[in-house]
Amino acid sequence: MHFSDQHPGTHRKILEFMFALPHASNMADMTRLIALVPYYIDLIGKYKLSSQARSKTETARAKVAQEAYRELQNARQEALQQRRRSRWKRLQQN
Repeated sequence: MHFSDQHPGTHRKILEFMFALPHASNMADMTRLIALVPYYIDLIGKYKLSSQARSKTETARAKVAQEAYRELQNARQEALQQRRRSRWKRLQQN
């Protein structure tokens, strides 16, 4: 199971549970998992990160955000170069 306080939607602090549903005849197997949901909600609600763990996660999140920004910039540069090449080819043909 994975818990995170980061969510891309409008409500950023969400505890999301995902279950692979079994066949309808085995649905009774899900009752124990569903019963754990309120337990985890209470447990995670009480949990507080230490300052050291918080700084470590903030550093990791900043690194991921920087990498995503870098990839976006590279994609933009590649698209710009592609447009310049196609424009140059059109000018050469005329």
